[in-house]
Amino acid sequence: MSKNRILGILSVALAVIVFVATSQLKLSMQLATGDPGPWLFPGITAGVLAVFGLMLVFDSENNEKTFLSVKEWKRAILLFVIFVAYAAAIVLVGFLISSVVMLFVCCTLFAGEKMPPIYVRILYAGILGTGIWFVLQEIFKVTLPGGMLFG
Repeated sequence: MSKNRILGILSVALAVIVFVATSQLKLSMQLATGDPGPWLFPGITAGVLAVFGLMLVFDSENNEKTFLSVKEWKRAILLFVIFVAYAAAIVLVGFLISSVVMLFVCCTLFAGEKMPPIYVRILYAGILGTGIWFVLQEIFKVTLPGGMLFG
């Protein structure tokens, strides 16, 4: 089975899980008459995910490559470890610092052979991390964790 078909099946399965989980939100969290509630955005996203997942499953031009090579598996496991460390870092040092560090690490990990200079990666991570923090904290007024060490 090709990696596209596996990805398609996983996408459809995730969409079904999201649909089931958000169906509970329809009943319990309606603010006013006619308000669709918090299920609308995840429901639309799950629908799009299911459509594209089915397109991958039934794609007739799927080539039969192996799912992941050994090198790709190592990268996937490393990325999982990075995200677990990121979640722990958010608790310890807060959203802003941990996001900038995580973006730098991911930029370095996925740069491949065309590795940009370190100052470019630092600049990218700093601008993008601070920009995300600013939009969430100041524009959308989302309370982000400051961390146990600094917050």
